[in-house]
Amino acid sequence: MKMKKQKPVLQIISIPRVHGKRVGRKKKTNGEHRTNGHANGQDRSGRSFETRFIPRYKIMPVLPEGLPTPSFSESSNKILKERYLLKGGNLEVVETISERFWHIAFDISSGDFDFKAKAKEVMQKAIEFYSMMV
Repeated sequence: MKMKKQKPVLQIISIPRVHGKRVGRKKKTNGEHRTNGHANGQDRSGRSFETRFIPRYKIMPVLPEGLPTPSFSESSNKILKERYLLKGGNLEVVETISERFWHIAFDISSGDFDFKAKAKEVMQKAIEFYSMMV
């Protein structure tokens, strides 16, 4: 028995807009934000680098003395500097790799403040996290 070839059927699909946003828009990754189009580096809400990051890092304790220093290959250091280290308004790196690790470790351990942990306990836990990462 010979089968008859079927013609393709065209269908029109309507894709609704949700809150005025286009469907399929590229999601923002960490650190990306839409600017207001001016050279002042502010995002649409008027926040600049200083108002987004500096207040947070002013309350973070400095890296304690005597902790090990992370060591990576030259290419790994380059990737860390290009992608992960905090940059200032002029896109120059404003922290070291050790400081980045410390910020991550302290951010993780500072969640214990929500459970009535003492500052000394949080610092000790941050040091443990930092040592594990290094």
